[in-house]
Amino acid sequence: RPSRTTSPSAPRGREVLLNLRDDNRAIIHPSKWSLLGGLCEPGEDESGALVRELAEEAGLEIAQPVPYCRLVDAEGRGHLLTAFVVPVSVTLEDLTLGEGQQLGFFTATAAHDLDLVPFARRLLAAYFGPAAWPGTVAGPFAG
Repeated sequence: RPSRTTSPSAPRGREVLLNLRDDNRAIIHPSKWSLLGGLCEPGEDESGALVRELAEEAGLEIAQPVPYCRLVDAEGRGHLLTAFVVPVSVTLEDLTLGEGQQLGFFTATAAHDLDLVPFARRLLAAYFGPAAWPGTVAGPFAG
């Protein structure tokens, strides 16, 4: 099963950095909000892929991403995703959009109301927890 990486970034408290995917019917989940990340290239581990992907997609330079969890993107291409938490202290003005339509930092409430790709919705529900994410059910990746 191919490996992918993704990251709920944790700047300025508990906001997450999300990317509005391109409006291109050739890609899965076009025009939906998602976490940044992508496929591992040959010979690349998950943390190395995340470092590369964040630089490519947002011009964000990071070091030492902290693994958070793994999950299967069952509603997508079935990839095994490794999610990382990456604390950052940047603003949108510090970032450069390299892929997709838009970047944004979102609180739990604001992210909940977005049209998110399914794996991102499940992952963010677990990350923010039931007190901050309405409708969360027991279990880290239920629903």
